[in-house]
Amino acid sequence: MRIFRCACGNQVYFENTQCYACGRALGFLPEHLTLSAIEPAGEEWQALAPAASGTLWRMCHNYTEQMRVQMNEAYRTLLGHFRHESGHYFWDQLVRDDPEMLAEYRAVFGDERLDYAGALERHYIEGAPSDWWDRHISKYASSHPWEDWGETWAHYLQMTDALETALAVGLTARNQRGQAVPQADPESVEFSGAAVRRDFNEMLSNWLSLTVALNSINRSLGLGDAYPFALSSAAADKLRFVHRVISRGISP
Repeated sequence: MRIFRCACGNQVYFENTQCYACGRALGFLPEHLTLSAIEPAGEEWQALAPAASGTLWRMCHNYTEQMRVQMNEAYRTLLGHFRHESGHYFWDQLVRDDPEMLAEYRAVFGDERLDYAGALERHYIEGAPSDWWDRHISKYASSHPWEDWGETWAHYLQMTDALETALAVGLTARNQRGQAVPQADPESVEFSGAAVRRDFNEMLSNWLSLTVALNSINRSLGLGDAYPFALSSAAADKLRFVHRVISRGISP
């Protein structure tokens, strides 16, 4: 998770739409991957970030939020949606044309050649099977092997991002024996160079310890769980496969 600064110097975050110090509106500039203070310029907005060079911008419609409400998916976020969609791109890059990976993918997730449109139509009409949680990371993942991959990929990125953030802010968790658990190291979670070196089982153990801490903090504040999931062994195996695909894809 990156931390940004408003034009006034105040620390702001990706989710912020307004700076609480100076009151300026904030907008994310995708071409520059930065959050910038913005000021009205007619029907458009003037970005104040130096990287924007005085260009004008227009606000986008948050269709993801509309879908979240309409589909009753409380856990859907814009970031989560981007993670999911990036999974489809990387499936094409890392799985589709690799016979070994494709065969293993089908053994773990199922055959993606199943009728996609028909599968989604059944899902939206009939819903997820009652035992979806025994084999999938989410209800939507049960709709088709492609969506199962997308949801699992997004979940994996959520795990690595949260572990990286925990490391950055100095958080540790304790396992069931009360021992301190280091959350991650930068080389284990950054997708560049010799990344993702950490053993997946160790990573998953650290993640589960961290989620217990996160949920406990939320409950102490009277909020719902930050991580409302229970990973089945089948879902964990799918996450393990994603880990292997990423590790193999970035190997020299």
